[in-house]
Amino acid sequence: MNTSINLTNVATATYIFTGTVRLLQPFATCSADLAKAAADGATPVPVMWLDNARHGVIPSTGIKGGMLRRPAYSYIRQSVVDTTGNATPYTLEEFYFNAIGGIKSKEENQPNSADDIAGWRAKNPILSLFGAGAAGYLNMVPGRLCVGNAITKKPMREYVASGARKDDFQNDKYEMEYLSDEECAKYFTQSALTKAKSKNNKKIEALEVKIKEAKSKEQYEKVAELELQLDELYKDQKSNPDKNSVAMPLAGWKAIPQGTELDHTMRITKGTLVELGCLMAAISEFALNKPFLGAHYANGNGLIEAEWEVAVAGKNYEAPTVIGSVIMKPDHALEIVGDTLKQAFDLFNTKLAAGEFDLTIPSAEKLTGKVARKAKTAPMAPAAPEATEA
Repeated sequence: MNTSINLTNVATATYIFTGTVRLLQPFATCSADLAKAAADGATPVPVMWLDNARHGVIPSTGIKGGMLRRPAYSYIRQSVVDTTGNATPYTLEEFYFNAIGGIKSKEENQPNSADDIAGWRAKNPILSLFGAGAAGYLNMVPGRLCVGNAITKKPMREYVASGARKDDFQNDKYEMEYLSDEECAKYFTQSALTKAKSKNNKKIEALEVKIKEAKSKEQYEKVAELELQLDELYKDQKSNPDKNSVAMPLAGWKAIPQGTELDHTMRITKGTLVELGCLMAAISEFALNKPFLGAHYANGNGLIEAEWEVAVAGKNYEAPTVIGSVIMKPDHALEIVGDTLKQAFDLFNTKLAAGEFDLTIPSAEKLTGKVARKAKTAPMAPAAPEATEA
């Protein structure tokens, strides 16, 4: 394996990451669209059919945003904070610009030029790697990084996680001994109101079924009578000041099982060594601070580890040349194997430490020269009123 190709004088190259994501905990999602389609009420995970078999999928959008783009911004921001002493170096708009690509407005910007885009790519590796839909006067800037879905190596069958919230006072009557008489009375009143609301809900559901049946049979007089009853039940519900029941089932979810391995690829098309270094910095930040993907972290889901072999695309009819590997383990420093990859990571950090990057909203005025970000100072106290003679 040749891990020391000299790319110092190469303006751009295509870097291909091919590897494996390994689930150290189950993977779940909180997709609203998937939840609506669930017949059993448990939010499913995305799946893909390959060779007539179901394979689980970690969507590329979650990997690109949660594992790479936002961590890249956090990595650079923390360096700026440490270097300048300014704990709030960027504005809200600048956060959204770097973290999600900006928020489009209805205003029409001036057409951009290729030279301007190239200039800002050099100043902001996040913009160059991930692109932006609202990049100031540049309009939309396409990103050079393509992130694939992570797809299970083998067919899989997801498992269902569910649960229920219990009322401790129902399960353990001795807990009542720690409440005053006044609080005990409050509990019993609240319980009675909750039970009444539950009965009302069942009556409402039954009436709605009857109304639907009557409509299908065109029994409109019966429909009118049932709707009057339904209105009364709704009025009762609105006048009931109680809260939701303490004891209730919790929304379940499906998950790709722990220990599952998934194939994953990424590609930086015509990227620079600095951009390659920025991508590795993002993975490092993810590993050390929040190495989770998907949803339901608090319930033991989403922890991952990963490793990729990195190659440079060949020219003409040459095959790609492997230049090293990147190994990511949660709570560990990123392991970078290969001289070229280490050179890229060091080059990115050198430029970052020298203040050569600019994460502000692009403008023509800022393109020339380095933009200084001054540390914020506390506002001056208002001057005391001058004394006047009596």
